[in-house]
Amino acid sequence: MIERFRLPALICTAAMLAACSSPLRPQQSFVPAVAPAGVARSPSAAGSGTLLVRVKVPDQRTRPDYIGPSTARISIAITGPTNFKKTASLKLGATGCKSKVMTLECTLNIPGLKACPSKKPCYTGSVSTFDAAKHVLSSDQKFKFTIGSGPTLIPLVLYGIPKSIAFMPSVSSILTGTQSSGFIEPKCSASPQTVSLLSADADGNFIVGVGSPKLTLTSGDVSQLSVAGGSKPETFVLSPPAAPGYAFGNQTIALTATATAPKQSGAPLASTHVNVTYSGDICGVITEFDVPSGTSSGPFGITRGPDGALWFAETTANKIGRITTAGSFSEYPIPTASAETIVVTAGLDGNVWFTEQSTSKIGKITPGGAFTEIPTTTPNAEPVGITAGPDGNMWFVEAASAANNVASISTSGTIHEYALLTPSALAQTIVAGPDGALWFTEDQANKIGRVTTAGSVTETAIPTASSQAEGITLGSDGKLWFAEAAGNKIGRAQPTLTGIAINSEFPLPEAGAGTLLITTGPDGNVWLAEVAGNRIGSISPSGAFAEYSVPTTSSEPADVATGPDGAIWFTEAAAGKIGRLR
Repeated sequence: MIERFRLPALICTAAMLAACSSPLRPQQSFVPAVAPAGVARSPSAAGSGTLLVRVKVPDQRTRPDYIGPSTARISIAITGPTNFKKTASLKLGATGCKSKVMTLECTLNIPGLKACPSKKPCYTGSVSTFDAAKHVLSSDQKFKFTIGSGPTLIPLVLYGIPKSIAFMPSVSSILTGTQSSGFIEPKCSASPQTVSLLSADADGNFIVGVGSPKLTLTSGDVSQLSVAGGSKPETFVLSPPAAPGYAFGNQTIALTATATAPKQSGAPLASTHVNVTYSGDICGVITEFDVPSGTSSGPFGITRGPDGALWFAETTANKIGRITTAGSFSEYPIPTASAETIVVTAGLDGNVWFTEQSTSKIGKITPGGAFTEIPTTTPNAEPVGITAGPDGNMWFVEAASAANNVASISTSGTIHEYALLTPSALAQTIVAGPDGALWFTEDQANKIGRVTTAGSVTETAIPTASSQAEGITLGSDGKLWFAEAAGNKIGRAQPTLTGIAINSEFPLPEAGAGTLLITTGPDGNVWLAEVAGNRIGSISPSGAFAEYSVPTTSSEPADVATGPDGAIWFTEAAAGKIGRLR
């Protein structure tokens, strides 16, 4: 589509026709006459004067890249010793209009205006152009001028009236998307991006050159995406945080673009919002933070909390820990000694929930550090995995052979238990599935289990024998992914009309990785902690692996979680550290 630009207009007297006869230049929008703005020629203060308004418009047939074909008429209103108002056509064949080379020339003759009593301006005028639907396309309001006894020149700029703003990345920009749907910027690139703004009138004609509105662009979060002026008034430079800081993955920054017409136009400003979202890419940079309780704290399970921090279980130190995305720690001792807390998860009630395997309790902690502990219905049930269910309850699995249950607990503490089908299944972790049911792993039974919120249990055997299924997560593809610690594989299951189908197993690149817990990352991949391999790995929905070595040797990474910053956070059980991979 060829760009269309707002037409220029010249206002001249009969005495100055020669000065207005030159072709108009397409790089200008509204071209003023040669005299300084606000100055009028007044040969005499006696008698009456004549005002000629002449508009020259390029021919849309020969200059379609320039002329706005929708411009139809011009209106002028004058108040002072003589009041006057008139609207005239700007189309070929209209009274006072004639065709010139490359232009259409129209003249308004306004005679009989009383002269001003002195050289001081005594008239106020307003001029506007319109399309056929009466949309205002340009205007100059309430300008002052003097009328003498002869012809008078009013040097005037018609300012474009902005109605919309176009946001356009440069040709070389890595931004992808559209203005209406928003743009995506790769998180791992720290290169500034140049964009341009162009204001348009009610008919979509871009307003450029003299009479153009002032354009501004601001960011809703300058820490994540800053905005600076570019080499031209209409260009701006967007800058993400410099490496190795990187922006927050999957975070959307709202940009506000405004077009402010000069005050003389009488037009309100136009504005628009454009969203720029960082991709969820992981850039491969690992940072480690020392847990205050030291190397013997035994951090294990980790989750993104309802308060925007990461919460983790200190199994050995018997604490619940908290770390902000900036690396600031808090620790809260669990009221019951030797609780052996392994798994933590975010609850639907704004609290963090956890299991106490040795003391057979379900615990929760508020963001302020207040604890509640609830004993399981079956004594010595050894609860392990816990997750938020689609029914508003928390769901957990009981690993003890004497219990061998999957159970729900309400936020008020009411527990319901449902027996597993296989004895001594040693259920480990649990997650909400895409089908409104809960899915869990059975370590000793070598099965994947499923339970509805009404308590109906289904189990399916894993193809690899003695695979030792541990962690399970809902993938971005809507399937259930699980870790086979002994089988050294990542499996994938999905619901069917009759129950569960395990349709894929992917061998890990390195032998003896010892993967326990997994999660779905911000990039759509499944991320895993390789306890024995001392690596953080990922697998794409198509089965492609990537691995990153943890800087601290023999750290035993145990669990992984996606943080609010779009990074992968993980625990280092043997090193007493929390790691961040971004």
